[in-house]
Amino acid sequence: MTQDELILRITAFYDLLGAIRDGSEQIGPSANRDPPPKASRILPRCRRSLAAHERANARSHDGRRHLYLNAAQAHALYRAASFLAQGTGRLLNVRVTFDHGLDKQDAGADASKAVTDFCRRARALLHRRGQDDFPFLSVHVVTAEGHFVTELTAHVAPDQRLARFTTWAEEDFMTTRRRTAPRVRVGACRATARAERVAYHATSLRRLLRGLDPNIYDWDEQNVRQPLIDLLGVPVSERRTIGTIDAAQRISTSDSLAQGARRTAEADGMGLLDPMQDRAWSWLFSGWELDEYHARTAERVARVEARARIDALYPVEPNTLVSARRAAELADLEARCRWSAEYRPRFWGGRLQPAIELPALDDRSPAR
Repeated sequence: MTQDELILRITAFYDLLGAIRDGSEQIGPSANRDPPPKASRILPRCRRSLAAHERANARSHDGRRHLYLNAAQAHALYRAASFLAQGTGRLLNVRVTFDHGLDKQDAGADASKAVTDFCRRARALLHRRGQDDFPFLSVHVVTAEGHFVTELTAHVAPDQRLARFTTWAEEDFMTTRRRTAPRVRVGACRATARAERVAYHATSLRRLLRGLDPNIYDWDEQNVRQPLIDLLGVPVSERRTIGTIDAAQRISTSDSLAQGARRTAEADGMGLLDPMQDRAWSWLFSGWELDEYHARTAERVARVEARARIDALYPVEPNTLVSARRAAELADLEARCRWSAEYRPRFWGGRLQPAIELPALDDRSPAR
C-alpha cells in the first residue's frame, strides 16, 4: 500500500467517524442571487493534519534547488496571470524562450541579468509606442540536455507594436546588447477571436507550469485527491523536471503583476477572484477573467454614479433630516464597497466556488 492510499483510507475513516458523531449536514439551495452556500470550515482531524503537513512541505522547499515547481510557485504564477486579465482585460499573447547555453557556474546570475535587461528594454520600446507596461511571467529551467533556459510569457498590444516587438526581440536585442546575448525564440498570437486568444493564454501559462511536481496532490471538485498537475490540465507529453538552478529566484513576474500591485487593485474594495484558491478547477482556463474585467469596470462606474446621486439628492447642509438621509445612503454605499469579491453583482454570475470548502492552499508558502 502506498503512502497516498494509506492517507486516503485514514481520511475516509475519520470522515465516517465525524458523520456518525455529528450527523450529516444538510445544506439547502440558496435563493436566486443569494450568496452560494458553504459548508462548515471545521474539517476532520486527519484532513487538517494532512493540510498542515503539505503546507510545511511547501515551505521547506528551496525552489531553486528542487527539481520541480512547488504548489506555492504554481499558485503564484496562476494568480499573476489571472490578475493581468481581471485587472486590465489583457491576455498573455507572447512567448519568449532564452537559451543561455550550457549550465555552468554563475549561469543563473548571467541569465537573470540578461532577462532583466531584455524586459527593461522591451518596456522602454513599448512605452515609446504608447503601451504603459510590459507585463510578464518567467521561469528558469535546466533542460535535459543541460542548457540553462528561461521561459517567459507576456502581453504586447496586438497591433503594429506586436510586430515591432517580435522583430526587435529576435534580431535587434541580440545584436545591440553589449554583453553576450542568449539565443532568443519568439512566438506570438495575432488572433482576434476570443476563443483563440484565451486558448493561447492558457497554453502559455501551462508551459510555465509543466515542471510542477507530479507528487503534489489537491482536492478536486468531487472531494477526491488528484495530482495538482492533472487538475491544472498540463499535457502529459509536456511534463518534465526543470533542474536545480544557481539563481536568486526560480520564477519572477513584472512589478505590475506582483503582490503589491494586486493589493493596490483591491484597495478600493474590488477584490479579485481566485478559482485556484477555491478549487474551482473547471474555471481556471475558461477565459472568465475577461467577463470579470468588464464587470469590475461596470461596478466602478456604478459606484461613482451612486456617489454623484447621493451628492445631488442630499447635499451637505445644516438640515438634520437631509444630513441623516445622506449619512444612511453613504453607509449603504460603503457597505457595498466592502462586499466580498464573490458576492459582488455581476452580469456573468461569478460563481467560481465548488460545493464545499476544503483546506486552502497556503498563501504564506514561499513563491520562489
